[in-house]
Amino acid sequence: DLIGWRLLFLLTVPLAIAATLIITRGFKGEIRPDAAGMFDTRGSMIYGVAILLSMAGVMNMPATWAIVSTVIGLILFVVFIKNQIGNEHCLLKMSLFKNMAFSGSCIAAFMSYAASYSISFFLALYLQSIGSLTATEAGLVMVTQPLVQCLLTPVFGRLTDRIDNKAILPTIGMVLTAVSLYTYTTYDLETPIQIVLLSMFIGGLGFAMFSAPNTTIIMSSVPREHTSEASGTVAFMRQVGMMVSMGIAMMVITLIMGSADNLKPETYGLFLDAMTISMTISLVMCIVGAITSAFRGIPKKS
Repeated sequence: DLIGWRLLFLLTVPLAIAATLIITRGFKGEIRPDAAGMFDTRGSMIYGVAILLSMAGVMNMPATWAIVSTVIGLILFVVFIKNQIGNEHCLLKMSLFKNMAFSGSCIAAFMSYAASYSISFFLALYLQSIGSLTATEAGLVMVTQPLVQCLLTPVFGRLTDRIDNKAILPTIGMVLTAVSLYTYTTYDLETPIQIVLLSMFIGGLGFAMFSAPNTTIIMSSVPREHTSEASGTVAFMRQVGMMVSMGIAMMVITLIMGSADNLKPETYGLFLDAMTISMTISLVMCIVGAITSAFRGIPKKS
């Protein structure tokens, strides 16, 4: 409300600079580069183009060029995966996925981010249009979920170290996230703000129960010399999951109401339809993630 949404991107610049300095100067004793290692430039380029084409295509469906772009992007994803198999200097160590605990946890992570990332996008539009809130008021409401997640993630991270079956917490977390997603599918023109807060609280609780425990399983399921690859794989699943989530959201909005720019009182019904469909797709992905989480296997290093 005070400075405009465009300036928000500039606020991340000092944070990015600070993070870069911490990474380059603060972990000299912990980071040990592989002197014989090489950066997989070819794989990086294939992956980058694949992401660009597939996401650009999905978000602009059903245009003909968008369909072509999506298909080419998916083909390049297949090429990228094949490029990583047997690649000594790979970005993504495919052999790790032979470990059921590792692969199941990674799939659960992907499903979690793919199911939940677009929530903030829809809620921001919902609260400021149908909810008639200002940007500041909507932001204060939406901070509920990350606040709950921030406060409780360390708690569940410590708790997962004390229990034998480490799949329990992330599985329950996925179930709670699914409950939260279901509530979003019931929103209408008169949904009270208390329901919105409850939805976000449940979602924050669910993600807090899932995030740290699931990462613990991933990192503990691989030999110590492969923890860096495991960490990179988690980041890969998170990034792709977020992009898939937004890709689905934009595709549904494009198909139903043309563009989010068309949001006005006359199109509130169409927006709710788009939100319901998107949240339903997310709910299905979350259920798949919960099932995968429950049957991922027992982590064991090899």
